[in-house]
Amino acid sequence: MQRSRIHEEPDPVAVVRAWCNAAGPAMSRAAFPASYQDGCLELVVPDRAWLQELESRREELMQRLRRERRMDQLREITLVMEPAPPRVKDPTPFHPRQPDSPELPPEILQASSAIGDDALARRWTAAISRLLGVARRVPPGR
Repeated sequence: MQRSRIHEEPDPVAVVRAWCNAAGPAMSRAAFPASYQDGCLELVVPDRAWLQELESRREELMQRLRRERRMDQLREITLVMEPAPPRVKDPTPFHPRQPDSPELPPEILQASSAIGDDALARRWTAAISRLLGVARRVPPGR
């Protein structure tokens, strides 16, 4: 018996893709999806200004997100402010687990390596890793 995909949760890649499409470049760089469960999307924002911006546009964002593939069951957006850590001169880059780890799908690693902008690749991978719950710090060298 084949299960209907109508009520299945979207996978983490679909959530990030939907967020990037619905939010646009500036907003999707500033805020990122931390989790999606039971129709509730949790977004992390870096400061009060972005928190207020997203709060003021919450309904518009929900409508846009619901039009994205597999996001029609979205019923709530929760905003969490987590300020970015202070910048240091030589930060340890954030990378996913190595390809031999069964926890991070190879498709994610391949997609990350295809992103030309290293900073964007790190943020994208961090968002996906958080959604999957498998992120860790490893030595540099994507």
